[in-house]
Parts: sequence; structure tokens; C-alpha cells
Amino acid sequence: VLFRSLAWKRYGAVIEGNFVHWLLSAHLRCHGLPTKEILLANLHDEVVDDHPGLLRALLHRNDLLPSHSDQVHVSELLSRIRALCASGNPGTLLTFLVILESSSCYFLPAMANRAGLSTRTPYIVAHLEVDQDHATQLQSLLQRAYDDGHVSTRAIDAGIELANAFFDVLFD
Repeated sequence: VLFRSLAWKRYGAVIEGNFVHWLLSAHLRCHGLPTKEILLANLHDEVVDDHPGLLRALLHRNDLLPSHSDQVHVSELLSRIRALCASGNPGTLLTFLVILESSSCYFLPAMANRAGLSTRTPYIVAHLEVDQDHATQLQSLLQRAYDDGHVSTRAIDAGIELANAFFDVLFD
């Protein structure tokens, strides 16, 4: 269980202080795409329902707060995502967010089970309730943007590669 809890520590190091920023960045950078309502609804859920606070409580309650070594372990990935948020391709960022939202309904409960945690914690329950809707909306947006020529295959491939790096950092 100790080794399996590393994924939660690393997840906390990556997500807790960053996911809201990534959504806001996508909202600001995806101008020209009909993202406003979709991303604002997602931001609303994250901020008003205090998803970062729910994650912090889960980590704290289960002695899974990220250590300095966890922060170091994820620092290169975070630098890549921050660079993408600041000046990278908006289609890549949107693809990355689609993958995180659509996969969280599967990997959060799986990580909880592997670490011996309840899947009924407020953080996991909150994400099971809203992430699939967010993912469906973002997938639809990404498909429209691709069909309209606003997002390239190369941008989508880069978003997939970044999502793979995200999971590699959590589970290596």
C-alpha cells in the first residue's frame, strides 16, 4: 500500500494548486472557440465546490501530503504544462484537459482502491458526479474545433503525449 500511495502524493503535487489554473488558461487561450460556457462551468465546480480543498483534505486525512521528493519528481511535468498554458498550442491544452477529465472517473477510484482508500471520499465523489459531463462537453468542443480547422492533428497528438507523461509521472 505504501508504494501505491505514491501515486496519490504525486497526483496531489501535480493537481492541487494547478488544475484551476490550467482551466483558466484554456479559457483565456482558446479564444475563437466556443469554450466560454463549458470552461466556466468547469471552473465554477472546481472553485465553488472547493475541489482543491477536498483533495487537500483527502491527502491530509490519509497521510498522503506530497513530500519535497514528490514535488521534485513532478517538477519537469509541471514546467511543461505551465509552458503550454503560457504560450503553447491551445488545442494541445484542450486535448490534455479532455483526457484528464474523461479518465478521472476511472483512475481516481482505481488509485483509491490500490491505496486502500474509500472511493466514497468527498473528492472522489465530487469528480465522479461532474467529470464525465465536463469530459463530454470538452470532447464535443474539441471535435468541433478540429472539424472547423482550429485544432490540428499535431496539437491533439501533443495533448495525448502530455497526458501520457502525466500518468507516467504518477505511476512510475
